[in-house]
Amino acid sequence: MPEEIILKPVGIVKSGYTDTNRAPEARAKAIIKVYPEYEKALLRISEHSHIWILSWFHLRERGALTTTPGRLNHNLPEFGVFGLRAPVRPNPIGLSLVKLDRVEG
Repeated sequence: MPEEIILKPVGIVKSGYTDTNRAPEARAKAIIKVYPEYEKALLRISEHSHIWILSWFHLRERGALTTTPGRLNHNLPEFGVFGLRAPVRPNPIGLSLVKLDRVEG
């Protein structure tokens, strides 16, 4: 097993949210800008209504192994981060199914 796994970003997500605690959990619009060297990988992507996005939560804490599952209800007990959808985890990788509105370029 390798001690290090290297991921290469293929683009960047642009949204109006800069504070991770204020970002909505769903239905927010964003723009994904794919780097020019990967544009060919978008061939015919507009034929799909939805796409899967893998993301890296670069602004989130990575050291926590437990957290509470609700942003609004802090009276809930702590859980291990592997049992929650929380972005606080050792490797902050996100997986989202998103509606594809349009493709430009």
